[in-house]
Amino acid sequence: VITNWHIVRGANNIKVKFINGEKIKAEVAVKDIQNDIAFLKLERQPQLPPSDLKIGDSSKMNISDEVFTIGYPAHWLLGENPKYARGEVNALSGMKDDPRVFQISVQIQPGNSGGPLFNSSGEVIGITCASLDPKVTIGIFDALPQNVNYAIKSSYISALLPMLPETFIASRSIVAVPKEYENNRANFIEKTKKNIVLIEANRF
Repeated sequence: VITNWHIVRGANNIKVKFINGEKIKAEVAVKDIQNDIAFLKLERQPQLPPSDLKIGDSSKMNISDEVFTIGYPAHWLLGENPKYARGEVNALSGMKDDPRVFQISVQIQPGNSGGPLFNSSGEVIGITCASLDPKVTIGIFDALPQNVNYAIKSSYISALLPMLPETFIASRSIVAVPKEYENNRANFIEKTKKNIVLIEANRF
């Protein structure tokens, strides 16, 4: 399971919840603190079969390219069914021209962090990670930010894959070529959402 490091940082008890309600304990297998990425190892294999997803090449993305995400924004309020959101790449860098992230118009709410950002072909080209905090930014430039969101580029995910045991990749098809996209977004979402998970990280 791939997510943001800040989600599981300091957690004593991590559980991964699948769309069928199944919960599985997990532990951090690989972490990249600087780039806010963590790979989690599940205690056992889930009942749901893995989706055939491909880690795309984030360097091929351009400004105005369409992107979308599937995740669990504010799940404690909006419910635990996955939500879809679509937008565009606004910039190929983040705050102060940080090259590690995209700025995107896909709205990122609390609970979206750590979710996949897909390109129009259904490849994972990033991890949603943050939005500009209105409370902080209004004190800096006396205005509310308008839909300014960020995603970590997939190149930083790919750089961590060699650190995983070979069995992880072989058994879970992390970088398997996706099945035919069928040019149908609804079908893609239906197939993919079973492996987009809700992470419960408890600190006590």
